[in-house]
Amino acid sequence: MNSQRGPEHSPKVSVIISSYNYARFVGEALQSVAAQTWEDYEIIVVDDGSTDETRAAVERSGVPCQYIYQENQGAAAARNTGLRAARGEYVNFLDADDLLYPQSLELMAGYLDQHPDVALVYGDAIYFYQDGSGRPTRRFSRGLRTPPYPPSGNMLEVLVINSVFNPAAGLVRKSRVLDVDGFKRELRYAEDYDLWLRMAAQGYTFAYIDQAVAKYRIHGRNKIFVQPQKRLRSLVKIWDQLTQSEAFQALDPQVKALFYMHVAKANIWGGQARSARQALRQALEHNPRLYKAYLALTGLIFGTGPMRILLALRRQAFRNLRRWFWR
Repeated sequence: MNSQRGPEHSPKVSVIISSYNYARFVGEALQSVAAQTWEDYEIIVVDDGSTDETRAAVERSGVPCQYIYQENQGAAAARNTGLRAARGEYVNFLDADDLLYPQSLELMAGYLDQHPDVALVYGDAIYFYQDGSGRPTRRFSRGLRTPPYPPSGNMLEVLVINSVFNPAAGLVRKSRVLDVDGFKRELRYAEDYDLWLRMAAQGYTFAYIDQAVAKYRIHGRNKIFVQPQKRLRSLVKIWDQLTQSEAFQALDPQVKALFYMHVAKANIWGGQARSARQALRQALEHNPRLYKAYLALTGLIFGTGPMRILLALRRQAFRNLRRWFWR
């Protein structure tokens, strides 16, 4: 089967590649899809108002695809455009700077075929550096965190603490995404995290497969590394809506405490000491024995600067542990 068989054929999988000024990467992303062992797919490239040679790079790749150009509206709007054009039952959201492994679609589509109760299946992503520096690391650290991680089932309890997978490393039923009205256009950052939260809040089942299915490219323009203040503002909008939902209110107090610790940490990274203190106090309301919250409140006496240094040291220690674990 061919990925672009014509209007009479509805492919099983739609791979939506959103791109904004990623002409230097998009051809490689397309080639990674073309190399799939699963052949019943289509590719939709949504060019979100690029000013570089993205269209020419898509044409040079020689990979059959549907190319859609729109004025710049952000990744959420680009993915929604791709969803409207998608004919597949399952959808993969591949950013133009990321890659799929050859068996990714076969593994994930096969799983969804065999488990009709699962809304989304995901695997591991390997982080690699564009400049060749550093050592590739696996995204997840099984056995190193509590609760068991990464999880399957209803993942709301884990997702409120952190997003656990990269969009490229997942395959989702298109119908389930449409059930929750797709991506929120007003979010310029963390729009995928917001979607997973809303799906989990609806009770949809997620499943994890123990395979590396995507490669996440680290370079100078990754959204998660640039403009941290704008990212934090998006997260605040997401958290505000989440905490008002019935699904959040029904969570165990211990989980809520961990959620507010997560919010506090994000605000510390963003230099928002007041918001961090408020979140820490809310964490203690749900779990008065959470000693980390007391320590963090004490540390914030000296501002967010020293706390960021401590968090950076802790993060590096975890990275070193992950590298040792996966070597």
